[in-house]
Amino acid sequence: MAGRVIDPRPDDRIGRDECEIVLADPEVSRWHAVLREVDSEIAIEDAGSTNGTWVNGRRITDVTPLRKGDHVRMGNTEWLLMALDAATRVAYRRPADGS
Repeated sequence: MAGRVIDPRPDDRIGRDECEIVLADPEVSRWHAVLREVDSEIAIEDAGSTNGTWVNGRRITDVTPLRKGDHVRMGNTEWLLMALDAATRVAYRRPADGS
C-alpha cells in the first residue's frame, strides 16, 4: 500500500474491518482509531486498540491534532500527513524494514 493517498474525513473509523478506512494489517485492531475534527483541523483518537496509535513516535492517549509532516503508526502501518490543494491528505509510507 506504499504510496497510496487517502483524503481523511472527520468521524472516519480506521481498522481492519467494517471501517471507512480499512487497513490490511494483522497488528491493527478491527476498530483501531477514529478521525476527529478539532478547531477545523483533522485529529486522531485511539479507539482502545490493543497495539495503540502512535503520532511522531509517541503513543497517544487523547484526541491528538495532526499537522503536515506528522507520522502516524497503527500496527505495521505508517502514514505521513501532507497537504495538497489546501486539504489534508494521508500517504502510506513504506515500513522502515523495506517490506
